[in-house]
Amino acid sequence: MANINFNKKRYTPVTLLALLFNVIAKLIGNINFATPFYTIAQLQAQEAKLKNAIEDAINGSRQSRLHRNDVVKETQDMLAKLADYVRSECGGDATKLESSGYELSKHPEPIVVLEAPKYIRASMGNTKGQVNVRWGGVRGSRIYVLSICTGDTSVEANWQVLTMTSQHQFKAVNLKSGSSNSFRVNALGPRNEVGAMSQIAVSLAA
Repeated sequence: MANINFNKKRYTPVTLLALLFNVIAKLIGNINFATPFYTIAQLQAQEAKLKNAIEDAINGSRQSRLHRNDVVKETQDMLAKLADYVRSECGGDATKLESSGYELSKHPEPIVVLEAPKYIRASMGNTKGQVNVRWGGVRGSRIYVLSICTGDTSVEANWQVLTMTSQHQFKAVNLKSGSSNSFRVNALGPRNEVGAMSQIAVSLAA
């Protein structure tokens, strides 16, 4: 009998956010899970809450890091409860289980080595405060993590997660007009394998 695997201790805050992102995407319109414990709106609200908490903690105070840890625990509990619901609805059916966005424990996908995204480009947008960023796809990737830096790029704490997306492009908005912004991107795999980081692309905001 197939099952899903959710071990909350194996996830970092960023990979936990990636899992939640994936589960939400798979649950939308999924007839196998008509009455989950949480609505899509509640899950999306938690996704935004966790994303903001991660960003605030990157270069924030001890209080912001403690808040991030609290939000991580909330998210872990939600995903654990949702995983129990998924199991109860699927009765060991591997196809249904896999459609939930969780990892199959008995038939996991192989660990893949993800290359760094190539051909990253950043260019001034058409709207004030906008920069358009594009990059090449990575074989075996599930989603991409795009980060931004407005200071010294050699200082890791200056980098902040801007978005997580399945696309190969993103429009960064509400940036300071005329400011110099650096961008980099890496891929996450089907089992949240963290891929190599791309080169840095720099552009002024419109």
